[in-house]
Amino acid sequence: MHGGASVIATRIVPSWVIAVIALVLGALGGVAVTLLVKDLEISQLRETQANARLTATLQQLLQLKAAIDRGDQLTRDLHQANAATLALQDRLDHEIEKATTGRACLGTDALRLLDRAAAGPNASAPAPGKPAATHAGEPAAHAAGHDQADAAVASDTDVTRWANAAYAQYAQCAQRLNALIDWHTPTDDQDARP
Repeated sequence: MHGGASVIATRIVPSWVIAVIALVLGALGGVAVTLLVKDLEISQLRETQANARLTATLQQLLQLKAAIDRGDQLTRDLHQANAATLALQDRLDHEIEKATTGRACLGTDALRLLDRAAAGPNASAPAPGKPAATHAGEPAAHAAGHDQADAAVASDTDVTRWANAAYAQYAQCAQRLNALIDWHTPTDDQDARP
C-alpha cells in the first residue's frame, strides 16, 4: 500500500512540482538559516566594536587622568619652588640691612636711566640734570621706599635690594619655564606623539 500512495501522489501532482516545492522550501530554509547566522555575526561584530570603543574611551580617560595628575604635581612643585624663592628673597632682604651701609651709590642721572627703562621702550628721556621721573612705572628711588626729596640718590642698600628682587623674578620665571618644559616633555609611559 505504501507504494500505491506514491503512484497516486505522482498522478495528482507531477514529480517536477514536488521537486520545485522541495527546492523552494529548501531555499527558504537556507535563507532563514543564513539570516540567523548573519544576524548573529552582525550582533557579535557590533558587540566587538562597542567593546573596542569602550576600551579606547577608558584608555583615553586614563591618559587624561594621568595628564591631570601630572599637571597637578608640576603645579605643586612650581608653587613650592616659588615659595622657596620668595623665602630666600625675604631672608636676603633682612641680611642686606646688615651687609650694606646705606651710602649713596647711584646719582640722579643713573636713576633717570633706570626710571626710563622701567617706563618702557616708548618713554622719552628727561632733560639731563633733572631729578628722576616720578611718574615712571616704578621709579628706581621709589622702589626702595624713598620719598620725593631723596629721589635723586639710591644707596648701596637700594641697589642690593633691586638686585635681589631681580634675581627672585628671574628665578620664578625660570621655574615657570622649566615647569612648561616638563609638561611638554613626554614621560616614559606616554608616547612621543605630537
